[in-house]
Amino acid sequence: MPPILNTKAVNFDALPEELQGIQVSKGFLLPTYMFNAMTEFLDSVDVIENDGKTPLYTWEFFDLIKKAEDGFNPGKIAELTARIPTIEDFEIDTEISRSELISHYRGYQRWLMGLKSLDEALKGDWATYFLQQTMRDLMFKKLAAKGVWKGVRTNNQADRGADKSFTGLIKHITDGCAVGGDIPTENQVLDDAIVLANAYSEINAFAQKAYDNEDLTGIEQNYYLSHQEWTLYCQARVAASNGTLAPGTMTDTPDYMPTIKFKPQIGLSQSDVQVITPRTNIKFSVNTNPEHYNFEMVKVIKGHQLNLLASGGVDYGYGKYLFVRQVD
Repeated sequence: MPPILNTKAVNFDALPEELQGIQVSKGFLLPTYMFNAMTEFLDSVDVIENDGKTPLYTWEFFDLIKKAEDGFNPGKIAELTARIPTIEDFEIDTEISRSELISHYRGYQRWLMGLKSLDEALKGDWATYFLQQTMRDLMFKKLAAKGVWKGVRTNNQADRGADKSFTGLIKHITDGCAVGGDIPTENQVLDDAIVLANAYSEINAFAQKAYDNEDLTGIEQNYYLSHQEWTLYCQARVAASNGTLAPGTMTDTPDYMPTIKFKPQIGLSQSDVQVITPRTNIKFSVNTNPEHYNFEMVKVIKGHQLNLLASGGVDYGYGKYLFVRQVD
């Protein structure tokens, strides 16, 4: 570990003013901080930039090839569908002590010592580092773990937590499966909860439904499920192998379906929902408007109070290519 530099010379009281200067002169960077963090935390989801008004366009190209004939009988080339992403503002009110600030500063020193050039160090000042890390750890990490899948936004101002401040995928998908929704009934499965006794057969059967879709032949799809369900599948697969697989053998794909990849999600823990769809059909939209971001810091007796504001949303693009399994 590199030596820790002296923190007594650091003027933490100047940090609020320095942060305000960043917002005034470099406020356009705040959406970038969110984009980078969500790309890191949501590696199995397509993270995009969106102004909240641009639809999630999806083209479906039709197979128009037919035998040659004298007559001219044109067909429609493609069909365009669009969902407007749900962009929501969310914030955090918190207080950080001086000891916590010192801990952040020591992390900044270690980060500095890992840089390879003076130019990198000059670009990464203490205030900017603190801003990025605080938003990353206090807001975006929680959002990815709890809000992106299970979030149900409430109107109660007293509610706290990413799962109560953000509309997650399960809510959007549930609406899409309802009467009048855009997820076809043939793409929906209602069945028993996954347990060790049925994990291998049930998960394979659901994966087969998506694998057999002609429009998606050869296209890689993600199978989103909980870590518990994935583990049960792998255990059941070993049991079904009659000793040909060693205990503890894990797999990233359902048997004989190489284009489908298991993507266990923390956000689906204790959930009865499973989803199969191409990765690009699940989109986290980062609001590109800097006016929807804010970072306020005010000194109090034993530390600083913080208010963090950011904006984004998650949704699926095209219901026709989204397969959903829920417990009956």
